[in-house]
Amino acid sequence: MAVLAPTTRMTLKIDKHLRKGFTVFGLSGRIEARQIADLEELLGPKEGFRNIILDLKETRLVLVDRDTVQFLIKCEAKMA
Repeated sequence: MAVLAPTTRMTLKIDKHLRKGFTVFGLSGRIEARQIADLEELLGPKEGFRNIILDLKETRLVLVDRDTVQFLIKCEAKMA
C-alpha cells in the first residue's frame, strides 16, 4: 500500500496486489495533476501497461481535474 502526497482533505490510497498474473492497483481518494508523475513512476515503463489493472470499481475515487482524466485515458490506451 502506498499513500501519495497527503493533503488536509483527502489522500490518494493505492492498494497493490496480484491477480492471475496481473498487478492490480486499487485507487481510492483524490488524484490531482501533481500526483500523476508519481503514479506513472509507480505503474512502470511508459511503453505499455499490459500486465497492470487499475481497479476503480470497488473504490471511491474522486477525479478533481482534467489532467487526471487525461492520464487515466492514456493508461487505458496503453493497457489495450
